[in-house]
Amino acid sequence: MKILILSEFVEGYTDGASSRVRYRTALKIAESGHDVTFIYPSGNSKYRAYKDDSERLTVYLTPGILPSKFRSGGFGIIDTIFKCVMVLKYDYDAIQVTNGHRPAQFLPAVIGKYFKQAVIVDECWEWLGKGGYADSRKGFFGKIVSLYDALFELRLKRYFDEIITISSALKERFKEKDNVTVLYGGAENDLLIDYDIKHARSELGLEQNAFILGMSNVCPSDHDDNVVFFTALKKIMQQNGNVFLLLTGTDKNYINEIGLTQLYSDRIIFPGWTTFELYNKYMSSCNAFVLPFTNTIKNNGRWPNKIGDYLCLNRPIITNPTGDMMPLFTKYKIGFLCDDSEDGFYNVVTEILGRNKSLTEYHSDSIYVARQILSFDKRVNRLLEIIEGRLDLKS
Repeated sequence: MKILILSEFVEGYTDGASSRVRYRTALKIAESGHDVTFIYPSGNSKYRAYKDDSERLTVYLTPGILPSKFRSGGFGIIDTIFKCVMVLKYDYDAIQVTNGHRPAQFLPAVIGKYFKQAVIVDECWEWLGKGGYADSRKGFFGKIVSLYDALFELRLKRYFDEIITISSALKERFKEKDNVTVLYGGAENDLLIDYDIKHARSELGLEQNAFILGMSNVCPSDHDDNVVFFTALKKIMQQNGNVFLLLTGTDKNYINEIGLTQLYSDRIIFPGWTTFELYNKYMSSCNAFVLPFTNTIKNNGRWPNKIGDYLCLNRPIITNPTGDMMPLFTKYKIGFLCDDSEDGFYNVVTEILGRNKSLTEYHSDSIYVARQILSFDKRVNRLLEIIEGRLDLKS
């Protein structure tokens, strides 16, 4: 098959992790023997194009005039034009996009469907319209995006041959359709290495006897979730001098704004945005991971991709019983659920501080879920099955 994969996530921007997941999907499909073209916005004004070693994956990074925050999410003008030209120039069997109602995704997809008879698949990663992000966006540009999403998110889905949702709640929005499949985010277990805690800390020069809680890709957009945990953590750190917090992310200003660095600067570990190898080692140095996930419509409609990393690295996860987290944590012994409140986080962290050695009992299920239930490779294979099924129906 010749498959075109379109991403709206800007290279290296705050949604750089999402961009990498999309790239990895394209790479895995190419490795399975298909010819794949992957297009996404460059993090700067330069155009780039290259092929991978197998010659089956061709990557295009489109330039942009406006800053990344105005191009991210599928609104880039040059990005849109380039994708449309590529669809008209080449013949693709299938076009797979994320958040397909956005202009840079929708226009090339429908051009491919009606002018080139391509199967088009839309993968919904978040609840962007009314009831979700549309109700919480701020500022002039944010309000314009909110209005666009509220008007078109659901309306434009009917043009797609198949809809993939990353959560059960998103599927419910399309319950009158029979072409909707739920695919949780995949765990990239072929890349992440579960380093021994002592080894990881020795490599990084971290305190061996500390109890380190880890959070990855911490950013302002998740502040409404994070702030509840951060408030509880201040109290925990005040009472226990051995508790440390390790954060990765791109925004140092946000890390300072949360108020923990001023109070406990010697116990906040913030390497920033690191190489994947360093990220792996920093996260392996943690005793447990924290995933604040408050019970909102927005969160019910999304899947926190970072949970895949946490599972691969074989540490217990502390989170809230929101959306698809509830059945997953109920069925498998992978961590602790707590109320999305200050007391909820305080109680569960305080509880596990006294049972550090027994946390290994959460290891077997974590690895099983990462490799069998949320395997990135299995997710890609299922995506290919869906595309092939649609092509068979068309023929």
